Amino acid sequence: MADKNENKSSVIIEADELRQRLERGRDNIIKSYILNNFASEITPLGEFIDGLEGDIIKYALLISEDNQKKAAFLLGLKPPTLCEKMKRYNIKLDSELRHTALPFLRSIEEIGKLMDTPEEEL
Repeated sequence: MADKNENKSSVIIEADELRQRLERGRDNIIKSYILNNFASEITPLGEFIDGLEGDIIKYALLISEDNQKKAAFLLGLKPPTLCEKMKRYNIKLDSELRHTALPFLRSIEEIGKLMDTPEEEL
């Protein structure tokens, strides 16, 4: 019998729930981008997308501990394509960032909690 006080980090999230969270997260990013452009100086879409893509690549490299083959797999890219994108965004492998993988994974948990919060509470 499982302990009621089981650590929340050991809870497994089903693939369908992850897809739903990704869709909600995507919707929130889109809404935030549009609202930001109404509220302040407009950020061109290409600039926004490039920044987002660069950040996603950095996080994939961080989680894969700078293993480009693993990061490419996580991103659904071929390794040469990842290499081209790294050059485009001037992303360099940085062993100093490796120790930040655990806090990043914890931040993913926090993002998951935010995604479970009803929009009217945000």
